[in-house]
Amino acid sequence: MRGLSHRIRWLAKVVPIVIVVVVVALFSVIQTVDLARQQLPGNFAESSLAADPSTARYTLTSIACALSTVLAITITLALIVVELTASRYTPKLIDLFIEAKANLLLLAVFISTIIYCFYVANTITPDFGPRFGILTCLILMTVCLASLIPYIFFVFSFLAPTSIISKIKSRALGCLKQAPRRATPEGSPKLRFSQSLEQISDIAKGSLRINDTSVALSSVWALMDISANCLERKPQQPQQWFIVEPGIFLGPSEEYVSRIEQERSWVEVKVLRELQGIFSSSLGGSREVATAVAVSARRLGESALSAGDDTVVELVVKHFNTFLREAINSRQKGIIYNLLAEYRSLAEYLVDSRPELAVRISQHLCYYAPVAEGQGVQFVAETVAYDLQVLNRVAYQQDCPLTADLLAAFLSLGGALQRRGFSQALAGVYKMWLALGAFYLSAGAESLQEQVQAALRQVEPDVLVGLGEELLSVTEPEFWEITDRGVNFDYLDPDLRPPLRELLKQLPPSG
Repeated sequence: MRGLSHRIRWLAKVVPIVIVVVVVALFSVIQTVDLARQQLPGNFAESSLAADPSTARYTLTSIACALSTVLAITITLALIVVELTASRYTPKLIDLFIEAKANLLLLAVFISTIIYCFYVANTITPDFGPRFGILTCLILMTVCLASLIPYIFFVFSFLAPTSIISKIKSRALGCLKQAPRRATPEGSPKLRFSQSLEQISDIAKGSLRINDTSVALSSVWALMDISANCLERKPQQPQQWFIVEPGIFLGPSEEYVSRIEQERSWVEVKVLRELQGIFSSSLGGSREVATAVAVSARRLGESALSAGDDTVVELVVKHFNTFLREAINSRQKGIIYNLLAEYRSLAEYLVDSRPELAVRISQHLCYYAPVAEGQGVQFVAETVAYDLQVLNRVAYQQDCPLTADLLAAFLSLGGALQRRGFSQALAGVYKMWLALGAFYLSAGAESLQEQVQAALRQVEPDVLVGLGEELLSVTEPEFWEITDRGVNFDYLDPDLRPPLRELLKQLPPSG
């Protein structure tokens, strides 16, 4: 009952006990009162154990039939509800429900009681009434009917999507611990682990079809947690765990699968492929889910970098490029902006230990900016320019050995846009050049400042002066509309305003 509130779970456990106690107490009181009123001989115990053979046989037969009917109706309704839920999220839900121990427990209690009632009824003769057997049947009947209350709550809790995700996640993590063991009749741990990832992905896609964003987000976070656990346990896994079994991948070629085996990365590849599928499904309008996928991919890349797994880091970068391509083709501006923020954050994390990869990410961003402009997705180039400006500042502050290369990649963005005729986007790029040049001037980074000034000389001075004045006129650090980033790209820190004015003075006079 993990999906229910604490109070509901408590009631589901306590109410059946209360019912049994109340029924027994009520029967005891009323039976005692009836004996006293009618002044019948014998005490409460004797009257309670008295058994008329014909009445007892009828009672036991009625109990058995009633319990059989109740059990059949309960199981039928539960399966119908499970089937409806499975059609919305994942067909594998039926397998999970059948494996639940609560179903087996309910069947065991009901069927045992029904069989016992028939056994006791068969022993009744005109001369013999099994008093204690009949009393036991009545108690078991009460227990059976009272147990329906927690079972109903169990079914509702089990069918909660977050509860389903939690169960599948637990199964996947259990497969990680079983990696050294042999295969079971249900399949090898690797195959069951792969199927668990697919089930979580199916739930996410199904929830997106019905606009259930919260469930899709839970699925993404579950995949992220599983990938984190995989990276943590990866050094302890046996070599056999990294051999790809048939059925885990259906699309990739044999050469690609062979390379995955050599790189010991099939788990991360599987997780990222499932995240990519969720991302593609979210392009219909669920920006929150697409952003969650980007966050999960970034965190996976950061965890892999901390673990020294360069292969997974490279894999994450490739998937970010794929995410950007899909988002641009779908013209999803909001998703693109959030993707760029996460991609830049990953690059910032790489500046210290993998600066060459941070440079490559900068080059990738400079490639996708004109592509987005060509697809009619405006303001992407300006966003890329802002992110690269921030990345270059971080690289300088962390003494990155490839700061000059990062700056060169940033400065190439202007030429890429100009060659393809996207002059409207250049204004935002030039503003970020000016902002970065002011930062270098304030920090005393002469060589880097000269790189920026060399690029600025290719722009009309009057244009730069006008753009510089626009930067100086912005006084609000946050944008005046609600955005996911909440940052005003044109805002310049107060301590950088004097260096910007000095930089504008150093510009050559207009020809």
